[in-house]
Amino acid sequence: MQATTDEALFYHPIGDEETLTESTSRMGLVIESLSFKDGNKWKMWNGSETLGYAMEDEDFIGRVNNGEAFRKGDTLTCDVRVTQTKSGTALKLQRVIVKVHDHKTSLDQPDLDLSK
Repeated sequence: MQATTDEALFYHPIGDEETLTESTSRMGLVIESLSFKDGNKWKMWNGSETLGYAMEDEDFIGRVNNGEAFRKGDTLTCDVRVTQTKSGTALKLQRVIVKVHDHKTSLDQPDLDLSK
């Protein structure tokens, strides 16, 4: 019995992927584009490049689902877990936002001091 093309999406090699490194660090990320579909990644600017980040912070997802306003250009201060794996000779990096600590809208600007 062979899998059809549609069924092939559900089959993955068993035990072929090995975790090489995993670390979590706090960083600021600027929203480039978002996806509200489960499993899709958010495109975020980290200061040097735009990369895909999975969103796993259920509290933040709940705030979003309850109508918290945000837009392209907003900054999130997050704990990000980066996992590097190896499968055969191929290396892969996975980036996951595990906790959003702060959300600053792109409209938040410092007050101007006009007294000078």
